Amino acid sequence: MRLDALNPVFASKITDDASECAQSLGYSRQMIAWGFDHMFAHWAPTTWIDFLRGEIPALSPTHAKALCNADLPDEDRAQIWANTLGKNKRIYQRIVLVPASTVPSAVFQDICQILILPVALTLRPPRAHIDLYTTWKHHINQYMPAFGARLAIAQPSHDDDDTRQLCRSHHAIVISGSDATIAHYRTLCANLDPSLRPHIVAHGHKISAICIDAPAFQRLDDDDFNHLAIDASVWDQTGCLSPKFAFVEANFDDACNFATKLSKALSAFGSQIPPIPPDINASAAKNSDLLMASLDGAFIARSIHGDAIAVYPPGAPFEPLLHQRLLQIYCTNSALNAALALAPRGQALATRSPLSTNEQIPLRNAGFNYFCTFGNMQDPPPTWLHDDIGTIRPLIASLPTQT
Repeated sequence: MRLDALNPVFASKITDDASECAQSLGYSRQMIAWGFDHMFAHWAPTTWIDFLRGEIPALSPTHAKALCNADLPDEDRAQIWANTLGKNKRIYQRIVLVPASTVPSAVFQDICQILILPVALTLRPPRAHIDLYTTWKHHINQYMPAFGARLAIAQPSHDDDDTRQLCRSHHAIVISGSDATIAHYRTLCANLDPSLRPHIVAHGHKISAICIDAPAFQRLDDDDFNHLAIDASVWDQTGCLSPKFAFVEANFDDACNFATKLSKALSAFGSQIPPIPPDINASAAKNSDLLMASLDGAFIARSIHGDAIAVYPPGAPFEPLLHQRLLQIYCTNSALNAALALAPRGQALATRSPLSTNEQIPLRNAGFNYFCTFGNMQDPPPTWLHDDIGTIRPLIASLPTQT
């Protein structure tokens, strides 16, 4: 089967499996289906070739197309990569993927992208997700047997000895998760013998934002509010591409009107793609912080599904409240400059019109690496260079120059 001409039955099985596990994944079935439908919509021939050549520019279009064939024999796959990379680079052959507990469609795409390399990939999923990953592997074995033969699933474990053994038996570990999780793996690996110490690729927590300058603010229409509602709703604001802040060049009253209109759009989107209600402790903490913000002068708008928007008056201190389904709006004289407050954890930044290269430069220095227009924050193409390091690029090492 080809990744760039996907079997619709396979795509349906992968999506249905995730939807069946909605409760353990922590999302509504509709949210999970939305994510997979949008992800698979990107799986087109030119997109996969652009993805591979964007991460590995030396790869020819012909070879990139050949590698998208999941049935390509391993020896042919290895030969293409050897010819492309030459003698000065090598691929880490045994890789562990420690996925985040959020955004299942992104995890599935990472699995397929990594298996384009001639590697053995071991997944170490969160305990609550083991059944889903086991089912996914069953379908990969059936529809992409060459990929399935190189894919294994490790049992989740919080035992450090188990984790050390996993680390020492692999060449590279790709971790998407909290700073604490990444730090724990780094510590365990640092204590291993240097000859057994794996290369670590870390994708830590990032924060995304929306910027609306004064001209764009004056031109906002219904489509803009509907697109912003998608950005602020998908994955219940748990993913790194979920906007937690909006920086707007507007006075306080106009920003409050903006929040009221946006809350209505959030209500409409939430009726189609419902969120999962937060647990009582998370809800209490969120409401407590919103009450304090209101007492300090913030305006609070709410959707009928539990979304909240907090609008702060000009000059208010920047105080992040990282609750789910909460968007904080700050009035400012320069939206792009205000977004620099998220350095170095910037991730995605959405604007009404595309930013120029010069406008992106200072934002890239603050960590932002995915720039898009409204409605596209949570729907990046495979060509997005994740965290500016990529998905497969960091799994290729340069060898020391021989003297």
